[in-house]
Amino acid sequence: MSTFSTNIITIASADLQDARFHLTNTFTTLLTLHSTLLTTSIKILEQTQHGALARHTKSSADLLHAKATLLGLQAKIHTYSHPPPAEFVAALKQFKKVQGSGEKALRDREGLAKRELELYARAGEKGMRDLARRKERLVGEVEMVESAIGKLERRG
Repeated sequence: MSTFSTNIITIASADLQDARFHLTNTFTTLLTLHSTLLTTSIKILEQTQHGALARHTKSSADLLHAKATLLGLQAKIHTYSHPPPAEFVAALKQFKKVQGSGEKALRDREGLAKRELELYARAGEKGMRDLARRKERLVGEVEMVESAIGKLERRG
């Protein structure tokens, strides 16, 4: 690899780190403003219920709302103008593939369950009673075999 390619990779890595740092700072500021906005909104609600609404409190809440909206738009612009890292895209593709196979398995299970319900519906009440009798008989036989095995184990 040439020194030119190494320099480009180094610069790109540094740019990516700077962009991540900038994005983290932007989101931190956004969350701080959002927290302040919520606090101010709660104060406004309390003042509305317990007395006259102070003009400066409402205007400061409006200002915070405007700042939060602006910061949210700046974050959107940043996410649209800076493509996500390749590892993130690869992980997202893998997640979608796994999710798709899970959905297919669920659809298959749903189809099997519907077929079983159709079979039960076709069997009717008489068929279901016959199945219940067979099950009781098999459970009884299993219990007899288990008790016989237990007796043999105690003797041996």
